[in-house]
Amino acid sequence: MARNNDGLALPDRLGLQGLNGHLNSADHNDSRATSPGGGRFGSDDDEEGDGVARLGRTRPRVFPYAKYMPYETESRERQERDMDEMLRHLYLAVASGDFASGAVHWTKEIRGWMSLKFDLTRTQRITLVKLYYELALAPGLEYAIAERFASMFMVLTKRKHYLRQGKDLTLDWRPLYKEMKVFVLPSESATNNTFSSKRNIRTLTKICTFAQLFFDPSEVPAMLEELLPFFSMSFSEHAFVVTGLLNLMLPSGAPPAGEPKLQPQNYLPTFFHLWSLVNRSMMIDIRMMDIFSRQARDCLGAEHVPFGPSGMFTEEQTSMIFTAILRLLEIPVGQATTPYSASVDLGAGQAILIDRDPRKHPSSHSIARWIIMSLSPQCLEASNEQSILHHLEGLIQGVETFFHPSNSGNWTKPLSQMVYYLADFF
Repeated sequence: MARNNDGLALPDRLGLQGLNGHLNSADHNDSRATSPGGGRFGSDDDEEGDGVARLGRTRPRVFPYAKYMPYETESRERQERDMDEMLRHLYLAVASGDFASGAVHWTKEIRGWMSLKFDLTRTQRITLVKLYYELALAPGLEYAIAERFASMFMVLTKRKHYLRQGKDLTLDWRPLYKEMKVFVLPSESATNNTFSSKRNIRTLTKICTFAQLFFDPSEVPAMLEELLPFFSMSFSEHAFVVTGLLNLMLPSGAPPAGEPKLQPQNYLPTFFHLWSLVNRSMMIDIRMMDIFSRQARDCLGAEHVPFGPSGMFTEEQTSMIFTAILRLLEIPVGQATTPYSASVDLGAGQAILIDRDPRKHPSSHSIARWIIMSLSPQCLEASNEQSILHHLEGLIQGVETFFHPSNSGNWTKPLSQMVYYLADFF
């Protein structure tokens, strides 16, 4: 990070020089034509080329807004000229350290331009995402200004069909982890950062949700080496913190081909072992289900990731997950009203700060996503009846009676949500 005369942090070459390079390249490109569409994520048929590099979407808009306007709208060339001009002013404001008025003003202008259903080119979007990611985490900025930059970062990365995971954009997880560590692992931080303490932990959690998709899967070993030493049941709060950080930051994308050490089964046994150490905790069950379901989703299309009747998991791991599913559905067994112990989750401490919102991320959503993303024709060929499909059949048979209107309770909502999400994902 460079600093201006007032001591405020300036984004380094990742964002600022990238923005400057984009502006310089825009001056020398005469053609502003865009490609009509994009291939699937990570495909090889959309290699380097000026048209594809400028593509702003991987699929066309569902509704052609400009076509049905009662007046003539700006041409694509005019739209890009206007955006280049705004980027130029934004670059000058950031380079001069004018955040409060200059950078915030041009951020509003860019956001207003996007609200008119104009599309950024892919190069413009990548440049802006990198810039606002650094600005949102830059030390020395006022709270309100940093919040505005963080909001802009989330707007740019909200829709997943703009940027291709693992190809268009890669973000560094360390600056974000450094900011979150001050809140959840204050005793492990070298110094108390006064700038970080003024941040909103909920905003950092939201940034994690949007940035996680663009973390490099090759960084998984480094991330585990950083986080796992803090896991301890002697001080259970750290166990909850580590699982929470893994859920928020662990890259779930498929590892690069030809890197066997990065295969998920190299570290998944460790996760299951950590999971088994924290018994009867709903918080841990929800986080682990979220991690495994995203792993199953993002590795589904990777041919180099082994896939069998139990998906990318082993039979023992699948059985353990389905046991946790029964716990999360809160199906009563005997006289017990719940399989969880409230006293266990009371030890979460600061880890509650990095929990996902259960209203936006219900556990039944993760359950259904994991089941559907692990299904394959190999389930029908399993001779030992230990496939995902057989486990799902047993689960449905076991909970079928709890769908009767006269048999309602805490399990009614999660069961109904699970059936809905199963049908939706399938």
